[in-house]
Amino acid sequence: MRWLALIGIFPLLLNAQTQVTGRVVDASNNLPLAYCSVGVKGSPNGTITNEEGSFSLQVDLTADSITFSYVGFRTRTMVAQAVVERGIIVLARSVTELREVEIVPAGEALYELVARCAKAMRKQTSSKAKVYFEMNTHMDLQPVEVIECFYNASLNGPHIEDLLLKQGRIGIAPMKGRYFVSLDVTKAMSLLDIRGEASKFPMSPFQWTSARAIRKRYDAQQEAYSTDGTRLDHLLLRPRDGTSGAFSVDVWIDSTTAQARSIEMHCTGCRPHPFVVLKPEDRIEHMDMTVRFTFKANGTDAGKLDHTELSYALVYKDDRGTRDVRTTAVMHCFDHGGEFILPEFDYDQGQNDYRKITFQPYDSAFWADSPALVRTDAQERDRDYFAEHGVLTGSTHVNLQKATFFESNYAWWSASKRISLKTLPTPESAKTPTPTSRSSGATVSASQVHLEAQLYLDMDTINGTTRHFSATVFDGFKSFYRLVEEPHTDVFLNIFFDLCEMERRAMEERLVGVSDVARIRSIHAVAVANMQRTTTRYLKETRLGADRSGLKHWNDRVQQALGIDNFSLFGL
Repeated sequence: MRWLALIGIFPLLLNAQTQVTGRVVDASNNLPLAYCSVGVKGSPNGTITNEEGSFSLQVDLTADSITFSYVGFRTRTMVAQAVVERGIIVLARSVTELREVEIVPAGEALYELVARCAKAMRKQTSSKAKVYFEMNTHMDLQPVEVIECFYNASLNGPHIEDLLLKQGRIGIAPMKGRYFVSLDVTKAMSLLDIRGEASKFPMSPFQWTSARAIRKRYDAQQEAYSTDGTRLDHLLLRPRDGTSGAFSVDVWIDSTTAQARSIEMHCTGCRPHPFVVLKPEDRIEHMDMTVRFTFKANGTDAGKLDHTELSYALVYKDDRGTRDVRTTAVMHCFDHGGEFILPEFDYDQGQNDYRKITFQPYDSAFWADSPALVRTDAQERDRDYFAEHGVLTGSTHVNLQKATFFESNYAWWSASKRISLKTLPTPESAKTPTPTSRSSGATVSASQVHLEAQLYLDMDTINGTTRHFSATVFDGFKSFYRLVEEPHTDVFLNIFFDLCEMERRAMEERLVGVSDVARIRSIHAVAVANMQRTTTRYLKETRLGADRSGLKHWNDRVQQALGIDNFSLFGL
């Protein structure tokens, strides 16, 4: 069950915020500029366009100006009201293409510039940022997967060192009875540090800070330059003959500071790559990959990572034939220096993306207000397809207590659905010995039964107002029941879970009117302690469910508080 509260009151004098939408196009051909940086001037507030050049950004129409920045185009700043009136924002190219006779040969100066750029990357300090991640996968042109997530990120130059999940959602659809899933694309992206030796990816020229070492492995030439306040040189670096396992690279470098503005890396028939097959007998027969890094151009965040794009096409072979798989992903870093308030929820951070997302209750209010990218028409059609032919979390009912693709060892409290030993999945690590029976009045040791639940709590502070979301979660990873199932067993389990839900509701009452995050956390900690005391007393007074009169007493308490009669529901 979900409980949503809005805490605090909006200041009456708060500037009015308006959601501004628009589309950014190339002035020379009216084609959309995908992943163009869009930001409020003088503010960390910003976004990027989608693949169709569309964006949505919250601004103050009376005070804000919006800046549009794209490598190879002139940066444009407009007052917010003008953006609303125009709708379509046109950016002019700032590139001077060199004629064939002007193309700079592979002289020492070019390799020195690349080496300076590699050194500049190593001087960048670690920082924090919020990250939005989006990935779409098609197999033989059919949509099979979509993932959206928000994270707290630890950044070190172009390298995303760590990602901590705030919220996520997934859509999948089967292809001829089978699912194709990318369990850890974010992990794969974080494995790539173009400044160091990455065993799971082809090499890049930025692994070396010596012009001589780069020249040994790459041919370089200057293709063009751009003048938009500063001069950017567009260099092409291609692996020399005989060099294997290397990316081809297009890079735009500020010739004065040696800071990279954009790095695009390609490989055809990539070896190595970070992707593994689902079964030992399957094969990835061919892999093409493109990775692109774009860095912020202006303000205090200049030089910091703005977004990373990943696309790959592979041929996957299994016992049913070959499949053409195409995936596109983008990871946008925003609000540099800021972080989400992560949920109060204890789970294994080492799990893959899918498991982490399904561990958490779906928070519809968070997604309604989230700074996700505008969906393209194709993405909207894909989501309709998932809702009709597959599963889309947050839109289609997902029962995580049954053997579905999204099976989880966590169950979220619901008045309409009860938990059961038969339906709760059991993790491999919790396999138990053969259940034992107990005679009337026998003492049961703590090693035979252990039940645990968590009070999930998530918070967000928006414009000085704190919104929170809570849920009661049965922890199937830590819980076990090593006794023979009896008629009262499911009643015993569900009363335990209901008592935890009662403590969550009491916590919600204490949270009314509280806006301070530290105070909210303190109230949550007290609620957890109260829940543990109550359930400990419950387990003792019912003798783990064997004492029918004790169980009836606690059943009456639940019925009075929640209107749920577990005795009647389970025919006890």
